[in-house]
Amino acid sequence: MAISKCVSLSAENHLWENDPGSGFRIDETGCNSTPEFPVAVYLDDVTTDYVNWHWHDEIEAGFVVEGSVVVGSGTSKATLKSGDAFFVNSGVLHSMYNPSSPDHSVFKSITFSGSVIGGEQNSIFWQKYLMPILSDANLRSLILPVGSEHNTAVLSLLSDIWELMAQEPAHYEILVRNGLSSLLRVLLRIQEQTSDETSRNTYSLRQEMRLHHMLEYIHVHYGERITLDDLASTAAISRTEVMRCFRSVIGKSPIRYLMEYRLQQAAHLLLHTENTVQKIGECCGFEDNSYFAKSFRAIYRVTPTEYRRKGYAE
Repeated sequence: MAISKCVSLSAENHLWENDPGSGFRIDETGCNSTPEFPVAVYLDDVTTDYVNWHWHDEIEAGFVVEGSVVVGSGTSKATLKSGDAFFVNSGVLHSMYNPSSPDHSVFKSITFSGSVIGGEQNSIFWQKYLMPILSDANLRSLILPVGSEHNTAVLSLLSDIWELMAQEPAHYEILVRNGLSSLLRVLLRIQEQTSDETSRNTYSLRQEMRLHHMLEYIHVHYGERITLDDLASTAAISRTEVMRCFRSVIGKSPIRYLMEYRLQQAAHLLLHTENTVQKIGECCGFEDNSYFAKSFRAIYRVTPTEYRRKGYAE
């Protein structure tokens, strides 16, 4: 299997001066697996790139192999060092980036559908073992630093699974499934140890779910006029709460996020379509072509025409 990068922005896009922790694009899929075997592995160097805020149905687990990486999950963030492992549950908003370190920041990750180890949703494997993990508010994300109780076991499992996926030896699918089942056993042990802890802050969960609704609305309607009232209506909250959700999770205002998302979409269209610059600007919500060019240059350091001509790698 080809090793893929996670959903990320390249430094070649001249975006490294943006706050990497605030996210630039969200991709709700981000997994290059197949329907027959929904498991994928990723290798990401986030020294200058970063993995944008995104979520997916797949479960994700990984570990830092070089330097340090900040893992943002919902409203929390943690800086991981080499050898530290992480787990992100299905549907949880997350991102990864370099904590302003001059050192290389590299991590490996695995995403997989629960069906690989749980089978059909009415099976005993799904109901008895997988569902308790998927539905546990205290296990939406997990950090296992070097020296912690389960770090060695998890790191060994993830390393073996990653290599099996990368090399694809004979019968690797069976071996990968066995490894993922062992990972589930470790997660169940962790769950047993944390069962008496206070549940995750319900307000944080509400903020994350509200943000899901608002981001989905932006991704569908970014070419149209979008107001704070539109976003507030989508999430059934006040304008003030809209601002609070974006600030607390993504780290920027909804207006700023919308602007950057429109520009990212425009950059993609410039490289992958033959539409005129003016047409692309209009499709991405910019009614004034001069304002589009000025906004694009402020982010990408070149005009839309120059960006297309130079063919920046994405």
